[in-house]
Amino acid sequence: MNASGIEVLLVNLVMSRRVVTATEVHELRPVCLVRVVIGDVVGWGECGALAAPTTVDPDVRAVHRALVDEVVPRLCRQWQRTGMPSSREIIEASEVVADPSVEDHGHATGVPDLILRGAIGRMCAATIEMALLDAALKAESLSLARWLGVERHAVEIGGVVGIPPARDRVALLDDVARVVAGGMRRVRLKIAPGWDLEPVRAVREHFGDLVLQVDANGAYRFTDDPGAPMDARRLVMLDDLEIACVEQPLSPDDLAGHRRLAACLRTPVALDESLRSLEALERALSSGACRIACVKPARLGGLAAARAASELCGRFGVEAFVGGFFETGLGRCANAALCGLPSFGLPGDLSDPATYLEENPFSYLPMHEGMVTFLDAPGLGARPRSEVLRRCTVSRVWFSVH
Repeated sequence: MNASGIEVLLVNLVMSRRVVTATEVHELRPVCLVRVVIGDVVGWGECGALAAPTTVDPDVRAVHRALVDEVVPRLCRQWQRTGMPSSREIIEASEVVADPSVEDHGHATGVPDLILRGAIGRMCAATIEMALLDAALKAESLSLARWLGVERHAVEIGGVVGIPPARDRVALLDDVARVVAGGMRRVRLKIAPGWDLEPVRAVREHFGDLVLQVDANGAYRFTDDPGAPMDARRLVMLDDLEIACVEQPLSPDDLAGHRRLAACLRTPVALDESLRSLEALERALSSGACRIACVKPARLGGLAAARAASELCGRFGVEAFVGGFFETGLGRCANAALCGLPSFGLPGDLSDPATYLEENPFSYLPMHEGMVTFLDAPGLGARPRSEVLRRCTVSRVWFSVH
């Protein structure tokens, strides 16, 4: 398999509705894409990084710079010297692109030695891995779900509802109603100090059978005043509302605090931002800091790392679900396939990108009655929409391997 080259694109997309969390406001969705051309086969990869950096994730432009300035040029130079591995070698590798924080990893693609360390490195690895896998699977006429070993044909869909403008409770109920009407089986409500018990209670009263999660994005902490709005002990009041989990109530580094809070709550504690690598996931699971894990492939280093994370959760008896970064149809197709793995027992963030992006540059999977159905199509299953890509792309950099 001879590589013709790699193209790195930056695409500017716009959210159709503002999504407000305890710490961020999402309005714009720039996306970094990688297009790998290998002979007659084209593979696409998507970076999960958002417009602005967070306490644990880099912003999309930082990842884009790393790919353009360092990672892709070095990868192309290596392939010029050694040649690119075959599609079968890529597919059969135990880890196509390993977690860059781990020294002992597979070398099927030659990528691991070239990837930067840390959060930016994992995002770079995830993006390149997705593109290589998409191309290799297409060359072998194999779908991502089959490569992962998924036995299910469809998985349940979960959606996200942010904090409404002016914290309007009527607007919140309208937002939840719209998501439920779209077939969502589970809704993650964003909460924040001063916006927790009453809005969640209102949603529960109006949607009695809905599976509800709440996501605090690390906005709470233990204070000297248990009655303070930001005190984590306040979340005990959610116990009577049949919430599936309280996600990331404390700061990402506070595993001891999460373990302390978990002992106070009947509602399970879930972690998201704390799980920034496979090592961090194992520390959290072994410490008893969470009963549910939100796994994000882009943050962990890619699809192979996310599969390893699901196996790790299974060994610890911890439920997991696949979280989202407001992906295009490309990233959502990859996440949907992951959701078919056994340890991902809770609905993932798999709503149609058309519900939150004004324009979606890739097709998505069929949805019906709260389920998304896998296509037995080679690769990830997403088709590029050339006109949307052409209109929304603001930067393209091509690197030739020859």
